[in-house]
Amino acid sequence: MGRHISNSGEIAFADVSMAIFGPVLLLFVIYMIKAMVGGGEGHKLCKIAAPEAVPGLAQELSAWKHMEERQEKQDRERLERLCPRELKQQKLTKPDASPPPIALFCPSDQSRVAQSAGMEIGSLRDLAGQRLDTLKMLARCTADVTIPGPSEVQVYFKFGTSHPVQSKTDQRELTDEEFQVSMDGQAARIKTAIKNSPEYNRIEFIGHTDSTKVRTDRECVCKVEDTQCQCFKDNYDLSYQRAKRVMLAVRSFLERDEKIKERLNSLGTDRLRLVAIGVADDEQKQRPPPDRVTESETERRDRDAKNRRIEIGYLKDERLQKENEQ
Repeated sequence: MGRHISNSGEIAFADVSMAIFGPVLLLFVIYMIKAMVGGGEGHKLCKIAAPEAVPGLAQELSAWKHMEERQEKQDRERLERLCPRELKQQKLTKPDASPPPIALFCPSDQSRVAQSAGMEIGSLRDLAGQRLDTLKMLARCTADVTIPGPSEVQVYFKFGTSHPVQSKTDQRELTDEEFQVSMDGQAARIKTAIKNSPEYNRIEFIGHTDSTKVRTDRECVCKVEDTQCQCFKDNYDLSYQRAKRVMLAVRSFLERDEKIKERLNSLGTDRLRLVAIGVADDEQKQRPPPDRVTESETERRDRDAKNRRIEIGYLKDERLQKENEQ
């Protein structure tokens, strides 16, 4: 009798165990099979996207696509300037790659997220592969390029404007004369770089903003005589105007040297060009964490400060040389 009760208890316990752990075991087996055989990506483990996470991933994927397409265009233009011959000879292989926002997920889930974003996973993978190819080409092309002078200009602007201020903590606006004086020391280093490396015939001043967008929800009207009025279409316009402000101050200093002034105004093979470019927040030094909730206000301000900058690029523009020769 006791034996019968004991057997019934064991059977009941086994039934309960299977009821609890059976579905978990089945899900684990499905996960392992899907991770190992899905999409022909070898035997690498991959994540399964929860249904509630798909909309957020789709939004991240759309933002990534927009940013990478813009960056690809800029990098290709830079390749055309730096090494057009190599660019014509090089064939893009477009290696197999997954878009970074969904790269850790299983292939079927990648397709599901892409479909939710209204895009084809095949075209997104092509873009990811092309970006890898372009970046490799750019690395090879610039491997022997040394920066002859400063890579950044130390300058502070009033929030949302192109008006230079005294410092990060002192927001007093500088007059044109004060700004020129503040730039002369940094312009002197650029002048030295130009003299020591005359083969660099194009100096780019690249303006960057943080991710805070300029206000476009109100009418902005500027009078011609009102030099303090600031109207910008978007962050690209703002970053360009800031870069232009710095470029003009540097040019004013450089033109005090007669030989450099001749190069700046020359149409010959020794021509030197200064160019202002605005890229808004496309090329951030430090990007926000995926979960912005974990970022403190102090960390956000420090990140924004690092992203707001004016960079200097020294280029050997072969296209410019050909134009001069013609």
